[in-house]
Amino acid sequence: ALAFFVGGNAAAHDAFAAALARLHASLRASSWFAAREVVSSSLLFVYDEADCTGGSARVRMIDFAKTQHLPDGPTLTHDARWEAGNHED
Repeated sequence: ALAFFVGGNAAAHDAFAAALARLHASLRASSWFAAREVVSSSLLFVYDEADCTGGSARVRMIDFAKTQHLPDGPTLTHDARWEAGNHED
């Protein structure tokens, strides 16, 4: 899907892959993220098609309307398989 979105622009594809890796690392290190259930959030991918270097590629998390703070105690990895009641998304 990403290759289709960037129309074969390998530099943009690689820039998005790197941006996703940075976002993943940031979220894994975030105590805020570990203490919240995030449901129906989205990733927004933006880039300038005229940019052949991929330097304009950006990925942002958006749509936090259904995000809820968890009761004190449990933390989430957001990588675990969802099971009823575990709040993993």
